[in-house]
Formats: sequence, C-alpha cells, structure tokens
Amino acid sequence: MDVVLAPDQMVLQIHESIGHPLELDRILGDERNYAGTSFITPDMFGSYRYGSPLLNVTFDPDNPHEVASYGFDDVGVPAHREFLIKDGILLRGLGG
Repeated sequence: MDVVLAPDQMVLQIHESIGHPLELDRILGDERNYAGTSFITPDMFGSYRYGSPLLNVTFDPDNPHEVASYGFDDVGVPAHREFLIKDGILLRGLGG
C-alpha cells in the first residue's frame, strides 16, 4: 500500500524528522530539561551525511507565507534563504 501525504502533513513530517534535531538549543543542550537533546553535535556541520545526495533542505525566513517568517533577525541582519542540508550534507542548524 502506498502512503500519500498531503502538503501540510509533509511539512509536519519534515519539521519533526529534520527540524527538531537541527534546533541549536537542542544541539547545545539548552532544551534537554524541556524537550530533549539532539543526536547532532556542532562538529558534524559541514561533513555529516544527513541523507541521500539528492536531499536539499533550506530555511527561508523571508517567505511571508510561512509561520516563522521575519524580515530581520534579533541583531538586525536581513532574513535570507540558507541551506540546512545540501546534497545530503548537513551545513548548519536552526537558530542563531
């Protein structure tokens, strides 16, 4: 049986599978007492194979249609799209 996900279900699955482990507060241990930690460690950025070479995941806070959109970060840097995972390699976490 094939499983077909609606777009909002796919976004939720990506958020749960990829988003939570990449949250810097989990990676650095700040969330351990509330929501847990992550298997990701800071030394994995730039070298860890997170998935297939076909996997590309971006974070785009400048998209006004997204729930977590913003024009500027907390220190005034303009929002822009960045790769979290490119060609299956983990590049960065979520957060500043």
